[in-house]
Amino acid sequence: MDSPASVRRRVRTLGSLTIAFALLLPIGLPGLAPRAWASGVRVYHDVQYGTAGGTSLLLDVYLPTDGANHPAIVVVHSGGWSKGDKSDWAEQATYLAEQGYVAFVPNYRLAPRSLFPAAYQDLQTAVLWIRQNATRYSVIPTEIAAFGGSAGGNLAALLGTDGTGPLDQGSRVDAVVSWSGPMDMSAIGHLSRYLGRNYTQAVVQQASPITFVDGCDPPMFIANSTHEFVPLQQAVDMSNALKAVGVPEVFTAVDGSKHDLGYQKLVWPATLDFLTKYVGYMPSANCSQARAGGGGGGSKVIWIFAGALVLLAFGAVFVLQKNRARKVLGS
Repeated sequence: MDSPASVRRRVRTLGSLTIAFALLLPIGLPGLAPRAWASGVRVYHDVQYGTAGGTSLLLDVYLPTDGANHPAIVVVHSGGWSKGDKSDWAEQATYLAEQGYVAFVPNYRLAPRSLFPAAYQDLQTAVLWIRQNATRYSVIPTEIAAFGGSAGGNLAALLGTDGTGPLDQGSRVDAVVSWSGPMDMSAIGHLSRYLGRNYTQAVVQQASPITFVDGCDPPMFIANSTHEFVPLQQAVDMSNALKAVGVPEVFTAVDGSKHDLGYQKLVWPATLDFLTKYVGYMPSANCSQARAGGGGGGSKVIWIFAGALVLLAFGAVFVLQKNRARKVLGS
C-alpha cells in the first residue's frame, strides 16, 4: 500500500501536469498557435530570386524563429513605380513575421528605365521562387498572400486579379492587402513615366487590377483615405467589382488625407484579422478544388477536440488520485 507521502507527491504531480497542459494547449497544437510570437525574427538580406534585363533581382526574408512552417506574404514596397527600396518596408515585414508569417520583400525593376510590365513580372517571378524554395524558408507553399501600399498596392492587387488557375499554384496568390493602391489606371495621371511615352489604352487596362476581376480571384483587403491623392472612388469601384462576382472583400475608408503608411496604425488590426481569416483561401465555385475552412479550419477543430479529451483525462485521473489520497490519509 502506498504511503501517505507518496500519494501526496503523486497528486501534486498530476495537478501540476494538468495545469501545465491546460496552459500550453492553445500554443502546443498544430494550427492553434497564436499569430503573435514571442520568439524573434531572423532576417536574410539580398537573397537573389531571379535575373531580368541583366540585373540580379534581390529580396529580403523575415522569418519567424520558432521552427514551424508558416504562410508567406510578399510585401511590395511603394514609390510610384519609379523609386523605393525593399528596406523601406522593413518595419512592416518584421511586424508580419512577429505575427507568424514569413515576409518576403522583393526589389523590382523601376521605371522609367524598366517600363510596365517589368515590375509586375518580377513579382510573379518572386512568387514562383518562394514556392520553389518553400522548404528552405519554412513556408507553406499553398498559402501565399500579397501586401502592398500605393504603387505596391496596385502591384499586389494585380497579382491577385491577373491570371487563371488555382490560387495555390504558379505565381498566383490567395489573399491580397492593398493600402492606397490604384485600381483603375485610367483615372491616374502622369503615367508616361511608368507605361511609356506612347502608351495605349490597352496598356492602361493591363496595368489596372480592376480589369481582370472575376469570381476566381482571391479575397482582398482595400484601404484608402477619403481625401488622399489616390481617389477614394478607386477603392469603392474595386470593392463593388469584387462584390459583384462574389469574391470576399473588406473595404476600409480612412478619414483624412493620409496615404498608405501614413494611416497604417489605423488599419493594422483589421488587416491582420483579414490575413488570419483568408490566407489559404480557395474559391469554391468553378475555379479549383476548395480547401475547407480557409486553410485548415477543419483540422483545428479536430485538434481542439483531441486536446480537450486529453485535458479531461488528466483531470479525471487527478480527481481519482485526490479521492484516493483522502481515503489513505483519513484511514
